[in-house]
Amino acid sequence: MQRREFLKQGASLGAIALMPNFLSSDILNFKGAKVPEVILNNKISMPQFGFGTWDIRGEEGVNAMLEAYRAGYRLIDSASYYKNEEQVGIAFRKSGLKREEVFITTKIASESDTKQAFENSLKRLQMDYVDLYLLHWSTSDDINRYKVLERLYKDGKIRSIGVSNFNISELNNLMSNTSIIPAVNQIKINPFERNNKTIEFCKDKNIAIEAYTPLGNIKRAMKNEILTTIAKNHNKTVVQIMLKWSVQSGFIAIPKSSNASRIKENIDIFDFTLSADEMAKIGSLS
Repeated sequence: MQRREFLKQGASLGAIALMPNFLSSDILNFKGAKVPEVILNNKISMPQFGFGTWDIRGEEGVNAMLEAYRAGYRLIDSASYYKNEEQVGIAFRKSGLKREEVFITTKIASESDTKQAFENSLKRLQMDYVDLYLLHWSTSDDINRYKVLERLYKDGKIRSIGVSNFNISELNNLMSNTSIIPAVNQIKINPFERNNKTIEFCKDKNIAIEAYTPLGNIKRAMKNEILTTIAKNHNKTVVQIMLKWSVQSGFIAIPKSSNASRIKENIDIFDFTLSADEMAKIGSLS
């Protein structure tokens, strides 16, 4: 497939679905976890589990991202606001992976010139395109900013476009005045915190839901009897149970850590399944 066709594939809308489409790269002689993918509403495949990079910068950030690649992560989530896009690019180039084997997300904060902000992100990443570009927060200029994203998408510089931290009213306003339904809404979701109305709205509109802060308050979780009991039953950690709940609920989870052992632990959740009763008990925590 030619690069241009690869970038511009998936112009029509479709339902979100899960599919066992696994990447085969053996980065740095390490075979990582196999992560399922979600098919976005424009037919683009996105890993259902990724690496969050909020507050991870500098050499520590590069090393953490390399550890993530080694462990099997192929989705890296960044933002201009995080001030680490340069490290995302460096880590990718050091990884030895091919560009089409990774899924790079970044976001625009509140910059007034959306096109220039995007070009600045590409320059920092040293990439020709990004896989997903999001409006980080809603502002008074959502419509104009999103229309720029639509043009960049149609030009093949972005494979998917979406939003972050948008509520139902903001989504309705956006979709009533633009032509491309957001592929993703990235919002805060964990067993203790979630907005079910927004979640159901997104599902109804075929907008994939990406869960940031999927672990919430760790100290609170570690003391929760429901989570600790389920973790013991599966010989897993409480953290792994929460992440499994997120993925099994259909969300795209992006936990973050700069600790190598935790990075590996977080993604080690694809060898067991929570029962319907366990899912219900965890869901009742919110």
